[in-house]
Amino acid sequence: MENLYQITVTEKMKEKELSIFLFVTYGISFLLGILLLFADGKFSEYRFVVLSVLSVAGNLCPGAAAMVSILYMRKNDSLVPRAFYIVYIAIAFFVFLLALFGAIVPQEILSNNDFNLQEYCLSALLIIIVIGSIFIFLALLMTKKEKRKAYGLCWNKTGTSLLLMSLYIFFSGAIVFLLYLIGGNASGFFDSFANNHRVDDSLMKIVGNFFIRVLIICIPSLGYEYGWRFYLQNVLQKKTGNYAGIILVALFIVSNSLYIIVPDNLILMLNGYYSNSNVIYIICNIITTIVVSIFFSYVYMKTNNLWALVATRIVATILRNCVYYISYDFIVLQSKYYVFNSLVHILFFGLFLLSRMYRKKPLN
Repeated sequence: MENLYQITVTEKMKEKELSIFLFVTYGISFLLGILLLFADGKFSEYRFVVLSVLSVAGNLCPGAAAMVSILYMRKNDSLVPRAFYIVYIAIAFFVFLLALFGAIVPQEILSNNDFNLQEYCLSALLIIIVIGSIFIFLALLMTKKEKRKAYGLCWNKTGTSLLLMSLYIFFSGAIVFLLYLIGGNASGFFDSFANNHRVDDSLMKIVGNFFIRVLIICIPSLGYEYGWRFYLQNVLQKKTGNYAGIILVALFIVSNSLYIIVPDNLILMLNGYYSNSNVIYIICNIITTIVVSIFFSYVYMKTNNLWALVATRIVATILRNCVYYISYDFIVLQSKYYVFNSLVHILFFGLFLLSRMYRKKPLN
C-alpha cells in the first residue's frame, strides 16, 4: 500500500516555484504573441483558425505552468497527482505544437485548394482535446482522494457552489438583456433562445455538438482556473492578504492576455484599421476582465471548489455562444456600449470586494 505524505514546502521552494510558474506562463504567452504576428503577416483568411488554436493554448498555459512548477519542486511529495499533471502537460504541449505549425506553415500549402488547412487544423485541435479529455478524466478517476484533496481537484460545498454558479449565469444574462434593451431590441434577446440550432438537426447531432463543446471549453478552463486560482491566488493571498491577492491575480490575468491583445491591435494599426474605439474597447475589456476575476476569486475562496469555476465557464460560454449572444456582438461592437457594459459588470461583480469573506485568513 502506498504511503502518502505531503512534504513541507519552505519559503525558498515557494519562491522558486512561483518564479518557474511566471517564467513558463509569460514565456509561452510571449511566444504565442509572436506566432500570431508571424501568422497574420502571411495571410488573413487563416486568422480565425490561428486565433482559435492560440486562444486554447493560452488558456491551457497557466495550469500547465503550475503543474510543471509543482512537479519540479515537489519530487518527494507523494500526494502530487503526477499522472493527472503529466497528461495535462502533454495536452498543452501538443496544442502548442499545433499553434506553432499553424503559424509557420508555408504559403504554398495555404494556396493549394486541394488541401484545406483550416479544416485540418481545427480537426487536429478537436482530436487533441477529445482524446486528451479521455486520458485526463481516467487519470483523475485513478487518483486517490487524498491526492485530489491536497491539490485542489475535489468537488466541495455543493449547495454554495451551485448557488454562486447560478448567480453568475443570471448576472451574465441580465447584462446581455440590458444591452439589448438600451439598443432598442429587447425582443431580440428572447428570439435568440428559439434560434440556437437548426430545426432539422437530429437529437443525436445536437447532443454530440453539445458534448464536444463541453470538452473544448472544459480542458482549457481547467488549466486557466488551476493556474490562476488554485496556484497563484493561494500564493499571493498568503503573501499580501486577501484583498491585495485578489487584485493582483486579476492584474496578472490581464497582463498575460496581452499576448493576443497587443499583436492583434498592432496588426490592425499597421493595416490602417485602428481607431479610437479600439482603445476604448481595450480599456473597457480590461476593466470587465478584472471585475469578473474578482467574482471568480470570491467563488473560489467561498467554496474552495475549482470544478465549480470550470462548470460555470462551461455553462456561461455555451449560453453565450448558443443563446444569449447570437446577435450580442452587433450591440457590443458599437463603441457607445463599451463603457455601459463595463459599468454594469462593476455593479454586478465588483461589489463582491465588499464581502466579509476577504477579512478571513487565506486558505491553505
